[in-house]
Amino acid sequence: MIDYKYIIDNLKNEQVKQLLYQLGAEQVEEKDNCFITNTICHNIEGGSLKLYYYFDTHIFYCYTNCESMSIFKFLEHYYKTRQIDYDWYNDIYQVIIKCSINNEHEHFNIKPYISLKDKYEKIEKPKLPIYSSGILNVFEHIYPIEWLNDGISKKAMDKFNILYSISQNKIIIPHYDINGNLIGIRGRALNTWEIENLGKYMPVKIEQTWYKHPLSLNLYGLNFNKENIKKQGYVYIFEAEYSTLSAFPFISGVTL
Repeated sequence: MIDYKYIIDNLKNEQVKQLLYQLGAEQVEEKDNCFITNTICHNIEGGSLKLYYYFDTHIFYCYTNCESMSIFKFLEHYYKTRQIDYDWYNDIYQVIIKCSINNEHEHFNIKPYISLKDKYEKIEKPKLPIYSSGILNVFEHIYPIEWLNDGISKKAMDKFNILYSISQNKIIIPHYDINGNLIGIRGRALNTWEIENLGKYMPVKIEQTWYKHPLSLNLYGLNFNKENIKKQGYVYIFEAEYSTLSAFPFISGVTL
């Protein structure tokens, strides 16, 4: 299990400063207890010197718009502001690991951070990975009470093969391609600290493997609903897995 709090607590100030410049900060002022820089969190260019990074808490605070953010939330917000299609593992997790004191604690070969300019260069469309579905056997077939209370039925969770991780305390959401191949596993965090500092959804790691895939290259639930879509001639597209599960079985041909 990954100790995200340990990673945040051991961020190196100099590495964070370098990252801010790489992300386009025009100025980084160093005070006794913090960095002060441009509000690049919500401004694509420029921005006032109202974004603070505090050394003791390792928290970013934007005094004009975004308020308190962990470095995970900060990077996520940075990419979304610029409408950059990012990969959570490569563009957030590995970037942050490179800024942490113990940046080899998981034996990763950390790649250098890719500059903003490079991100806009045209690259070859990546292929979806295919994983063995047997890896899902490490999880439990338990219906999370949080989703049952929200109205997601056991029938819906059975159809989409929703599982639960006891060790990570996460709802497990397998992702399949149109042919039913397992291409990724996402987890919906249930721990309050993780939700507030990292976000609700992220790829799942089992042993030394991240079961990730580019979300923009696949429609969640299409493999289960493609025949209904053909029959009905229409499709509802939602932003997240949760909406797809909530709509089942009220809307025929639902996908994400």
